[in-house]
Amino acid sequence: MYYTGTEAECQAYNDEVTAGSNYDMVNCVRWAYLIEHKDGGLFAIVAHPDYPSDLTSLEALTADWFNEEE
Repeated sequence: MYYTGTEAECQAYNDEVTAGSNYDMVNCVRWAYLIEHKDGGLFAIVAHPDYPSDLTSLEALTADWFNEEE
C-alpha cells in the first residue's frame, strides 16, 4: 500500500516513521524514498504497517505514475 500527497506531506510521514522506528541513521536513514508522479506535483510513499495516516491511500501505483520505457 502507498500513501499519496504533496511532497511535504509525504516527507512528513517519512520523518514520522523514521523517528518512531528508531533507525540508527547509519545503516538506515529513512523509512522510504518518495516517488514523484511523472506529471509532477503528486508524491507517493510506501505505507508502514505500524503508522497509519490520513493521506490518500492506494493499494498499488498504477502505470500512469511512471514514464514509459523508451
